[in-house]
Amino acid sequence: MRQRLTIILTFAVIIGLLALVSSIRYVKKEKQQDFEIAPNRSTYHSGPTGVRAFFDFLHESGYKVIRWRDQPQKLLTDTGREIKTFVVVGQTRVRFTDSEREALTKWIAAGGCYVVIDRNPLNEDKEKDKTSWDIISRQLDFPAFDVNPANVQQMTGEVVALQPVQPTVFTHNIQSVLPSRFASRMNIVPPEEAQQEDDDSAPSTEMTTDSPAPVVHIADDKGALLIDYTYGSGSIVILSDPYIVSNGGIKLNDNLQLAVNILTTRDGLIAFDEYHQGKGAIPSSFAGYFSGTPVLLIAGQVGLIVLLVLWTKGKRFGRPLPLARVDRRSLVRVAA
Repeated sequence: MRQRLTIILTFAVIIGLLALVSSIRYVKKEKQQDFEIAPNRSTYHSGPTGVRAFFDFLHESGYKVIRWRDQPQKLLTDTGREIKTFVVVGQTRVRFTDSEREALTKWIAAGGCYVVIDRNPLNEDKEKDKTSWDIISRQLDFPAFDVNPANVQQMTGEVVALQPVQPTVFTHNIQSVLPSRFASRMNIVPPEEAQQEDDDSAPSTEMTTDSPAPVVHIADDKGALLIDYTYGSGSIVILSDPYIVSNGGIKLNDNLQLAVNILTTRDGLIAFDEYHQGKGAIPSSFAGYFSGTPVLLIAGQVGLIVLLVLWTKGKRFGRPLPLARVDRRSLVRVAA
């Protein structure tokens, strides 16, 4: 009886230690601090630099929205053709490859709407070169290490709210939007000026005045904050400040209304790019469903406990005892 009690108490201590380790690990992950200089723009992230609040709002409001965790090449498949709006928020943690850019360009030209929300929207994505109009982006200020993205005063200090420059589908019901002080501005250079600035190259036949110019929706005297232009049968929308759609800034002024207007102008499925945020699909659908939760860790711990029980069941407890000796002589008496 005493041996069984020792085994039970040992199992209880092991389970308690495993549960404590799981709890500490999970709490530490949730308490990681956000920094504006190194933001996490994932829709899974609930911190001030994340986009989870906006994603949940769209989902709960009845819009068709998903997290896209595959490569852009999948947009050209039957599944990808259901996507009407593809959204990339912030500086991605995984860079776009040339093949991925090519696939994304084909998808846009076929009629897709590509939405880029970033302070350096023209750094990696070369779709801007497909239009005859040149778009120049410049950031006016840069965040320091001590900037707290959850502090509205630090993020928007001395910033004047921007108003629409004309009535469009993007500026419907918009009085003003409040970007961060780190928002960039975009300037549009006409084809003739773009040709004159490039003295080393011959005039291009694509740079004609018949090409549709990018449309400016929101701007100030420093440049445009929101523009869009057509490419093939599709369109490209550029918003030059992710703070407007982030958890920390979406509640300010009409930022939420602007974000909704941008993504819902087209009927159909809206996909947020999570693949380039480092959230690529896991081959196992079961593991992918529980990714980011302590369920997989707990399952591993339970399996370890089961193996420990099986091992103890096959192990001898106490000192070895000799087998009982059975008298094999016959008990039948032989008649005299």
